Amino acid sequence: MKGFISKDLHPFTAMLVLLLFIAGGFFIGNFIALVLMKVLFNVKLIDITQLTQNPNAQPNGKMAINLFQGVTHLFAFTLGPLAYVYASNRRPGTYLSPKNTYH
Repeated sequence: MKGFISKDLHPFTAMLVLLLFIAGGFFIGNFIALVLMKVLFNVKLIDITQLTQNPNAQPNGKMAINLFQGVTHLFAFTLGPLAYVYASNRRPGTYLSPKNTYH
């Protein structure tokens, strides 16, 4: 499945596709974070809104919120763009490296 996005996309279209990958990573990260919160901290889906308003209501509320934010951030802003780079058949090392424009 590597390389199913063309390298020759218009920059605006490439940015929209990247935003779709970020949104997908956000939703996947939210799901995984919710599962981890349930397994590790026994936080129910109904209690999450109360937990975000008052983290001290649960014994490990602050740690659960930090886990939620960290996992969501990892999937949305790190793994989503990396998936885009791989899907567009680019090498991450050269694509993400700074380029010397001075000769």
